[in-house]
Amino acid sequence: MTTPLPLRENIPQELIDREQWVCWDEQTRDRDSKQTKVPINPSSGSYASTTDRSTWCSLDTALSYVSDGNATGIGFVFSDKDPIVGVDLDKCRDPDTGVTENWAQEIIEQLDSYTEISPSKTGYHVLVTGELPSGGNRRGGIELYENARFFTVTGDRVRRRPQQLQERSAALASVHARYINPVQEKTGGNKTKTEGNAVGDRGLQLGEGTDRDVDSRSQTSDRGLGSGSESSLDDAELVSRAQGAANGDKFDRLWRGDIQGYDSHSEADMALCMILAFWSNGDRVQMDRLFRHSDLFREKWDVSHFSDGSTYGEKTIERAIGMTSEFYTPARSSIRSDWGDSGSSSGNESTSDGNFADSDGDVGETREGVSVYLNRINELTDRIQSLVEENASLQEELSIERDRRLEVEAELEARSERPSRKWYLRWLPR
Repeated sequence: MTTPLPLRENIPQELIDREQWVCWDEQTRDRDSKQTKVPINPSSGSYASTTDRSTWCSLDTALSYVSDGNATGIGFVFSDKDPIVGVDLDKCRDPDTGVTENWAQEIIEQLDSYTEISPSKTGYHVLVTGELPSGGNRRGGIELYENARFFTVTGDRVRRRPQQLQERSAALASVHARYINPVQEKTGGNKTKTEGNAVGDRGLQLGEGTDRDVDSRSQTSDRGLGSGSESSLDDAELVSRAQGAANGDKFDRLWRGDIQGYDSHSEADMALCMILAFWSNGDRVQMDRLFRHSDLFREKWDVSHFSDGSTYGEKTIERAIGMTSEFYTPARSSIRSDWGDSGSSSGNESTSDGNFADSDGDVGETREGVSVYLNRINELTDRIQSLVEENASLQEELSIERDRRLEVEAELEARSERPSRKWYLRWLPR
């Protein structure tokens, strides 16, 4: 893909003034054969990092590097040191006619700030200043960035929009509330329903089950630890308990597709699967079904690229279960009902485990004990998740280092195959 060099005069001054630029190339990932844009450090020619300022540069340096044919395009890195927010609107524009889908046009008009056409010409990038609300940053064809990510910059500006960045905190909050984190409506009891939108919503209709097809391989696979385990919770109850747990905020962010704080999308996938593994008692089918309803789900989930035929999703579930040492298993039926229907107000309460409580005082003591028990479980779950996230990050770094090593080895091999004239001259008689 040939990307025209952006014109400097088309780029907002606030971006020009910041030395937060990188270059980028499009590469094919070995693990799934998909194209990805890789940030390049123009000063060294090696990979840049969106969290390491020493690998960034000025706009002019980046433009010069691309004009010399060393990279495909330029990109701007978002940092927690600036107020800039990027709004990525994907797959909403016809590259030939320029016709734009209504939902994207509405967002562009509402934000009313610097807007440009993406390199693929199938979407838009909108840049504003302001504060990005919490509660997720991605849903369907919309993604919002404010830190540790980079935007490709084309300079292909939409002329009807401002040439400079505009302060749009209120508009950001409105877009976020409508498209990223829509209001949840009560539908009776503990059931909730997430309001859909024009962008596409994979939110689970909690408490109503799902007729969504689950990949047959995920349903029948018996590979890995935990196969054959069954959950004691239905989908709605599991999600409700996960949201109400000590790490409920983390679950909710992951459920809504927010990968901020994670070095990669795969690391976020593993973090969510770890939580699902705990609450589902390692039920592979339920984990797969629920993950497909989260906003982390992507086509890669069903891609088979392991030697044993496993898909990415199957392997992620398998590893998540293998890394989980404790699972949620209600010890008493009254725990599962949240103490709402544990028995009559008078007389002895009984469960399948025998006499559970002989008086109101005993019930209170038992509740306190269960609370301590569940808090301990949540603490252990957080510790396990932290270890898994750290491991996923290390695996990602290892993969990058392996790729770099292969590049160095290839370069050394190429050099060794080119005979050096000076080497031969050393053997000539003087």
